[in-house]
Amino acid sequence: MAPSSSSDSSSQTIQTFKDDNIPVFQRGEEEYERSVATANLLYRFTRPIFVVQPKTARMVRAIIEEVRAKKLKVTIKCGGHSYAGHSTAPNGGVSLDLRQMKHTKLELDSDGKPTTITFGAGCQWGHVYKTLINGGHDGYMVNGGRCPTVGVSGFLLGAGLGPFSRSIGMGSDTIEEIKIVTADSNLVTVKKTDSDGSKEGSLFWALCGAGGGNFGVVVEMKLAVMKLRAPGGKVVAGRYQWFAGKDEPDLFGQKSFMSTMKRFYTTDWPKYMTIDSTWICDLRQNTGNGVRFLTYFDGDKKEFDDIIDDKIIGDKSTDDKSIDDETIGDKSIDDETIGDKSIDDETIGDKSIDDETIGDKSTEDESTDDKNMRERLAEQLKRRSLAEKSTQFLHETLVAQWSEETVRAFPSNKSYSIYSSFVFGNDLGTIEQVTALIRGMAVDFRKNFLGEKVEFLATFIHSGEQTSAPNPTDSAFFWREAVYHMYLTLEWEDKWMELDMKKFLDDAKALLRPLSLQKEAAYINFPDGALQDDKTERAYWGDNCERLRRVKKVWDKHDFFHAKQGVRLPSGIAKKGRGGRKGLTQWGDLRVLQPTQPARQLSTMALLQSTQPARQLSTVTMAQPLSDSDSESESEGPDSQRVSENSDDQGNDEDLTDPLASKQWESYDTRDTVGVWKFADMSF
Repeated sequence: MAPSSSSDSSSQTIQTFKDDNIPVFQRGEEEYERSVATANLLYRFTRPIFVVQPKTARMVRAIIEEVRAKKLKVTIKCGGHSYAGHSTAPNGGVSLDLRQMKHTKLELDSDGKPTTITFGAGCQWGHVYKTLINGGHDGYMVNGGRCPTVGVSGFLLGAGLGPFSRSIGMGSDTIEEIKIVTADSNLVTVKKTDSDGSKEGSLFWALCGAGGGNFGVVVEMKLAVMKLRAPGGKVVAGRYQWFAGKDEPDLFGQKSFMSTMKRFYTTDWPKYMTIDSTWICDLRQNTGNGVRFLTYFDGDKKEFDDIIDDKIIGDKSTDDKSIDDETIGDKSIDDETIGDKSIDDETIGDKSIDDETIGDKSTEDESTDDKNMRERLAEQLKRRSLAEKSTQFLHETLVAQWSEETVRAFPSNKSYSIYSSFVFGNDLGTIEQVTALIRGMAVDFRKNFLGEKVEFLATFIHSGEQTSAPNPTDSAFFWREAVYHMYLTLEWEDKWMELDMKKFLDDAKALLRPLSLQKEAAYINFPDGALQDDKTERAYWGDNCERLRRVKKVWDKHDFFHAKQGVRLPSGIAKKGRGGRKGLTQWGDLRVLQPTQPARQLSTMALLQSTQPARQLSTVTMAQPLSDSDSESESEGPDSQRVSENSDDQGNDEDLTDPLASKQWESYDTRDTVGVWKFADMSF
């Protein structure tokens, strides 16, 4: 059979790149297999025509010119950490892998102190951190990712939440300069100092929060190096996993747990304190439900300890309410009913709702239990956090804090995962509902999937303070009001669980989305691959959508860079989406009421048991009417029900039986790691 014109075009393109000494790899070559290897088995059959790995901006310009002329679809890849597979090139496409563009240059002032750092777009944060580590620059921080294996470009172009962002702003707030190859193959430099009304100024604005794959190929960035305030160049950091003791009830079933967590999340922490937390329900482990806390503090240990004691144990002006005092809109709980059953008649397991309260308990014994619970948490957070040089923190602590996520981001992690994100304030009403829902979901998850190799996680990334200082329209990152960016992760090992996991996540989104900012907010760096196409722009960029589309028209008027869930051309500005489904629903022992205001979810939870370590990998298509597939199709229906299928893929026997494809995991060294230098395969 004669080769198709498409095959001829691809072959010509590959030969052109080889003639120009641009590294290009085809199926069956080891570097191709290393590049397309994925940690999420939902994308295991994505096989681009070829992988190209430029080393310079000149090579990127040549690549864009050639693939545009041949009408090939290009997908840009840096770290490959996209939860929705946005860096995974589909069959029939081209993967532009930036991994060889990982140069770094640290600028010093006349006193030898770091001021800015310039790095290639193919760096991972470990490469960047290593420049500060090697130079012994204690007391200075690059506003990068929590996980050292995350790619710098995707992180910063999606705004970027770093461990010290609460005191120094979003990662994109510290960008000084960006070099980008645009759709017409030009190399353009845009700077923070460019006039906001200029073409360059508008592009810089757009890149700071909506830059991933929408306007061109970023090849280099310059970032300000931030000076920490702590004496001696030290920071305080820690990790504590909170599970019930041997002879105690499951943590989520203890009466004081919810009031403790509610107090924790509604606390106005100082801007120098960041505490991330993950609610863990891992049915593969024999531990119960738990919460992992990760602490970061720009200050000394005594100050850290004092703040922990004051905020967690000390008196707080806002007392928790019992469920009898809670209201929904203008309606008291006593008047509300669930279906045909009143709340007073509802039972949770063997416990009636009258016996359960959400918040602090009314009896003296229960108040004592609450205080004891808070003292226990405070003591462990202090005990499990220590002061260390900031270079040591960058070298080994971040890896240790995020060890599950770091190791499981390697292709040796043979599991499936899906994901969705939400953006919350920390007002009492929101926190009560969100925490009640998460606990109920964990309880229901264990009940429904007991015996399966599955995991449910809810991770709260601490934001606010300096990240909220700019106006929402000062950059493309709109959700400045956020105090917590929360994402759900569902991971499983057996392919048969896929539809169950997608259905569970879809139902979870229906309950949580109305509580997100403007009932729609999500975070582009934690993308939801199943978010409906007509909702993605508003979910990620809110009221900045219209300006982003105008910038897109100026710099990519033919939509050459058509990113998954990306910025579209202004052919009908995105309309505000509502997110979530109307009507009454329930989650195990939760009662959810959804009036016109953001739904008030009331919870009277069962006492259950669950599990341990957290993880967060990639995401893909979900199921059911709230979702869309991971393809670029705007249809719902059958696409949302597919099992491990990418609508762009046209698989054939060669794709699925390529000898090296079945060994794609073996190229990676995934031994236990301590510090960024031990990631030899990542070349830190």
